[in-house]
Amino acid sequence: MNILQLDELKRKIKAGMFTPVYFVFGNEAYLINHYVNQIVNSNVTALPEVNLRVFDTNFDINEISSVLYQVPMLSAKKCVVLNDFDLSTASQKDIESLLQVIENPSDVAILIFKYTTIELSFDKKGKASKPHKNYITVAEAIDKFGGSIVNINHLTLGDTVKTLMSGASKRGCVLLADTAKYMIEYTSFDLTTLLCELEKVCSYVGEGDITKEVINKICTRSINSVIYDMAKAILANDANKSMQILENLLNQKHKETDILREISKSYIDIYRMHAAHNSNISVKTVADDFDYGFRSFVLNSSSTFAHKLSAKQLKLSLEAIETADEMLKGGSKLKNGDALRMLIIKLVLISTKGELPC
Repeated sequence: MNILQLDELKRKIKAGMFTPVYFVFGNEAYLINHYVNQIVNSNVTALPEVNLRVFDTNFDINEISSVLYQVPMLSAKKCVVLNDFDLSTASQKDIESLLQVIENPSDVAILIFKYTTIELSFDKKGKASKPHKNYITVAEAIDKFGGSIVNINHLTLGDTVKTLMSGASKRGCVLLADTAKYMIEYTSFDLTTLLCELEKVCSYVGEGDITKEVINKICTRSINSVIYDMAKAILANDANKSMQILENLLNQKHKETDILREISKSYIDIYRMHAAHNSNISVKTVADDFDYGFRSFVLNSSSTFAHKLSAKQLKLSLEAIETADEMLKGGSKLKNGDALRMLIIKLVLISTKGELPC
């Protein structure tokens, strides 16, 4: 299966080379929406209220078929966009109807499967690593009959920095590269979130330099950035600070499962770097093997933490995290963050003493 990346899609859009069906997925919702809109706007050249149909949920496959083969009104083509159509729950009859449409593409319309909230992943051979087999069936048919499978993921760190710097400049502000990197680490890896935060910062500054101090004052800090501080406090054996960070997160109404997920991710990063050190493997290799993308900078921090824990301590820490996960999923009657408070105490004890007291 041929999977297009963003650069190739941009080139084809610019050249006016469109296919009758698109299957667009990835982890960067902002860019997915942006380039799907470009495809639509390039083809629906008039009366979008007539020539563009967007389906979210509870639609009839037969309705899609009828729209696709209707002659567009005063427009180059019609477009039909299916937002996050869950193929795993589609009936066999619906899948067969979709395949009929894909195998007999319309000359007057473009069908777009757009995924921004359903997580999909295809390996280099075109096989899905997580989704239901229906996704494979539909994607393979699209590829076979002249459609496009497009993967749009997060930009590289360098490209994201350039995007933020350019966005600031257009708003009359100056954002230096190092400050842009800090903003990414402080707020989010997600471009939609970053651009919203940039809008807030530029509105506050008006014009002139955007500093780290302004970012600290105006931007909403990401939970993973806060959890990083928690990990530092735990490994510094500072139970008070660790617990204070947890209480702040709970008071801010963050879900316990979200907090635990970020703690788990931090310790998995540390575990990977611990194993990499022992095997003389570089940060870059770890980042590439586990697809960190521009998030690879988190591994540099994890590398520092990895030197502070033994293999036994990491094993005990991960076991404690697993126990907390079981508690949150119904294996305990603890309420209101107590499972997480117990976890923090355990992690500090493991860091301090190298083991848990009986």
